[in-house]
Amino acid sequence: MQSRAKTTVMLSQNVSVEVFATNLTNISEAACLKDTLLQHYPEWNIHFDLDDCDHILRIEGADIDSGEVIRLSKHKGYQVSALPD
Repeated sequence: MQSRAKTTVMLSQNVSVEVFATNLTNISEAACLKDTLLQHYPEWNIHFDLDDCDHILRIEGADIDSGEVIRLSKHKGYQVSALPD
């Protein structure tokens, strides 16, 4: 996995960005996970970069709980890990 300088960026007072490495390999898996996350957090902006070596999941929103993202992903059968700061 390629290293990243910082995974949490504050965009405004309550909005931040979290970046995760995943084991997702195609658009249908990404859509499934995105739907699951948006059911719980509809205010988040969720994007994937499956061409990146880490198959990136990028979440922009308020009060992002990395542990909950990982838990929900694991429940769907996907491996997701927060990239280190």
